[in-house]
Amino acid sequence: MRLRPVPVALSSISLSLSLSSSLAVAQTAPTAAQLEEVVVTARRREETLQKVPVAVTALTREHLEKSSVQELENLTAVVPGFRFSFEGGANNVSLSLRGLGITPLGEGVPSVVVYSNDVPLPKVGGNIATYDLNTIQVLKGPQGTLFGRNTIGGAVLLSPKTPDYRQDAYLRFGVGNYQSSLLEGGANVTLADDIAALRVAGQIRRRDATEDNFAEGGADTNQIDQQSLRVSLRTDITETFSNNIVFDYYKSDRAPGSDHVVGYNPGIVQGAFAPVLGAATAIAYEQAIAEQLAQLTAAGAHTIGNNFHNDGNSRTHREQTEMWGVANTTEYHFEHMSLRNIFGYRRVSSSITANTQGIGDINGPLGNLIIYHLESLDEKAYLTNELQLVGKGDGVDWIMGAFYSHDKPTHAMGTSAQAFNLLAFGVSDIHTTALTENENYALFGQVAYHLTDKVTLNIGARYSWDNIEGCGVGGRSSFLDWSDCKDTGVQTVKAEGDAPTWTLGLDYRLSSNIFLYATHRRGYRGVNINTPQFSSIFTTGGTDPTCVVGAGQCPDLRPYQTVDEEQIDDIEFGLKADWSIGTMAGRSNLSLFHTDHTDAVQFVTVRGAVPTSAPDNPTRSSVAINAANLTIQGLEFELTLAPTDRLVVGLNGTYIDQTVDDINIPAIGAQQLTKNNVTLPTPKFSGTATVRYEAGQPIFGGNLAVSADYFYTDSWDAQSGVSLPSYDLLNARLDLSELASENVRISLWCRNLLDEEYTSAPGTLGPSLPARTAFYGDPRTFGLEVNVAL
Repeated sequence: MRLRPVPVALSSISLSLSLSSSLAVAQTAPTAAQLEEVVVTARRREETLQKVPVAVTALTREHLEKSSVQELENLTAVVPGFRFSFEGGANNVSLSLRGLGITPLGEGVPSVVVYSNDVPLPKVGGNIATYDLNTIQVLKGPQGTLFGRNTIGGAVLLSPKTPDYRQDAYLRFGVGNYQSSLLEGGANVTLADDIAALRVAGQIRRRDATEDNFAEGGADTNQIDQQSLRVSLRTDITETFSNNIVFDYYKSDRAPGSDHVVGYNPGIVQGAFAPVLGAATAIAYEQAIAEQLAQLTAAGAHTIGNNFHNDGNSRTHREQTEMWGVANTTEYHFEHMSLRNIFGYRRVSSSITANTQGIGDINGPLGNLIIYHLESLDEKAYLTNELQLVGKGDGVDWIMGAFYSHDKPTHAMGTSAQAFNLLAFGVSDIHTTALTENENYALFGQVAYHLTDKVTLNIGARYSWDNIEGCGVGGRSSFLDWSDCKDTGVQTVKAEGDAPTWTLGLDYRLSSNIFLYATHRRGYRGVNINTPQFSSIFTTGGTDPTCVVGAGQCPDLRPYQTVDEEQIDDIEFGLKADWSIGTMAGRSNLSLFHTDHTDAVQFVTVRGAVPTSAPDNPTRSSVAINAANLTIQGLEFELTLAPTDRLVVGLNGTYIDQTVDDINIPAIGAQQLTKNNVTLPTPKFSGTATVRYEAGQPIFGGNLAVSADYFYTDSWDAQSGVSLPSYDLLNARLDLSELASENVRISLWCRNLLDEEYTSAPGTLGPSLPARTAFYGDPRTFGLEVNVAL
């Protein structure tokens, strides 16, 4: 089943524009169906979605439930143009919007930042559970003149339910295939009427593995085992002074999804081993790899050959993440303004061990060969503070603020790898310490000046200062902490930068139901670094036979020790319209955008060009480089139709054209970055069709509702110019609510109803390793849930 995406998109836009132009004729009829009015906080104040000059997809709690959104990863299928993926491991999420994604190396700010309780979250361990929320808002385009954290692609705002003075609670439990289970609940407790209230919510999710591992003794993979807790305390000290403090905790301990073989780069092992071990031995190992890769490729989805447990290091394929945080918001209201302070602190401990090649034992004349096994450990603390002054006057709404963030390692951390190693010569476990400390300051503000009752001029500005320092050293048997790293005598790597950004826009309220806007924005992503300090012959252009890919010629990485700012200039035109024809209500939102991306960062692998045993082997054996200039343009549309109060149909999508204008770097070793192998993280087209229907009369003593979502995405250049194929998904849900005095709801849900086999994220798709790998999305999953309002 496949949609024809471009005709669907163009016809939807044509319908949207034609309906909007005819609103003067088709006014709302008294008996027309009604669409929900959604309130958003995209401009740090509550406003209706249809009157905000920003492209926003807002998902209410009901929408999240109807689409069975259980974690951030599920947003890909319901938010046009948004893609959730992984880079460098299942604990390192990659979010992309409008062709802008994460830099998987270093500690730069992601293109898309996730906020919870107005506090930015780190990218490590970011696939958090979406429970007990009021809304999720996805803001598209550069953000910074209204938000503390500067971003170039967009922002995802998670708004958990806050305490109120009603005594209510709910309990949800569920079971499903693959032995899945869910237990979730939340409750309000009034501590003192109109003065203090507490809300406690939590969730536990479990699921057995969905991927079969044929490696002898290897565990099956792609489990879920996570638990979350959130405690919120609201105090209204006076009518004008309030405080809300939130503590949250998250833990995951599981065998995550494993790399699947999707392709083969022949000759890698033979070329590496022939000069040292002789042609016959090298050919034997190359043939053994080719045979197993062919077997795994033929096996397809959900079958792996992960032998991580069998490499002599007494480790297994595992992801373990534990994090906790505190968010505190204090507000004081004056007559025409409010002073707000948002403080955040978070500790993250996350480790992942993975067989990046998805290959089992490779046996040859000299015994078992390990291609590339990786361990990554992150131990960091993050502190942020944002001070806002928000107000309104005669024809003016304004905000000004200051932002500070600081993150640093709390323990020893880095990456370790066993690469191209024959176990007959001993177990290899080479650790590369990678420690970075970031500090950011910013001043920002924005003014909405109402020129008339229909026309508003929006002007915003920001200035940011960024500092980053890193210490790294490779070739060790264990990771080092900050003081030990400096004691080795290696030089720390530092980078500093500062830059202005701005917003200039105009919006026009054509009528009470039609809203037009135009916006120009400058955005930037701050400086970054590559660690360790490049100083040995292996990274300064020397010669050594272990620099295999360069035939003994090692690359010179010194020009890429630091990474400069990336710059974004975009122009966006938008239309938001509510309308009706007879009894049918409709909503049409359309945005057109053009983006110039200067000094775009790409990552270039040096695996094989620099030996893993080198004391300054780059973190993850790759370097981030200001490599290209890009032009990105496209359109986004959201169309909602309500023929009756019981039936709602939706169609949304994004069409993007991404062009690589220039490449700015020469070859690194044998790795040549060209226009054809630049990573472009967003598909040309992706879209979702939705149907929601309520029976409108009692069935089995309750109210029956049926929901279905159909999602399609084009192929996309996931990594190093290698594309992952297009796919489509069908999700469905059936709810029987208002049972047992309207307090009980029973739900049947199914994700990937047609059991589509699809790759959802890249593993290692580049040319430096024998296997090209990717992660597969979940097979068909289904379950039963019972929700009880207490």
